[in-house]
Amino acid sequence: MKKINVKDNRFSRIENTEISFENAIDKIFTGNVKGLNRQFFKVAETPDFLKNIGVTGRRFTMSYGVISRHLNKDKGHKLTPEVWKQLPQALQTPFAVTEYTKKNRAYRIYTTLQLENGWVVVGVDVKNMGRDIDVNSISTVFNRVGKITNDEIILWLSEKITPQQKAIFDKP
Repeated sequence: MKKINVKDNRFSRIENTEISFENAIDKIFTGNVKGLNRQFFKVAETPDFLKNIGVTGRRFTMSYGVISRHLNKDKGHKLTPEVWKQLPQALQTPFAVTEYTKKNRAYRIYTTLQLENGWVVVGVDVKNMGRDIDVNSISTVFNRVGKITNDEIILWLSEKITPQQKAIFDKP
């Protein structure tokens, strides 16, 4: 593990370089969380196209606290460990990216995760934290009434977006 000083935080981050994101998910789901408090895990590298639209940072990270706070949060969809482990690839292949107008360097990445009985659209809230991009929240879009908020502006839409995905961007 190594400490990383981040200007935006009051404390030093502890990045766990010994446990992969997938292993952290397994440990958290089985209750084997000793030593994971205040730890950050590398989730995925930042694709170049995201850097080109302003979502800068070399990689996505997620803290133990964010993961544990979001377990079983969405009662409408069961996000199993296998579904959570799709997140690294899902962050690499979003269908849309928005920026929050009232928050500095904060974005939502819209992507899909495969469930046992289909697919679910998720919005992944991220914030640039200097070298890295921290995942702050993950929620299924249909848990949020299925529309973007008035505080989001669309930065990028995939050319391969489905009509159902495009409907999310109709303003409420």
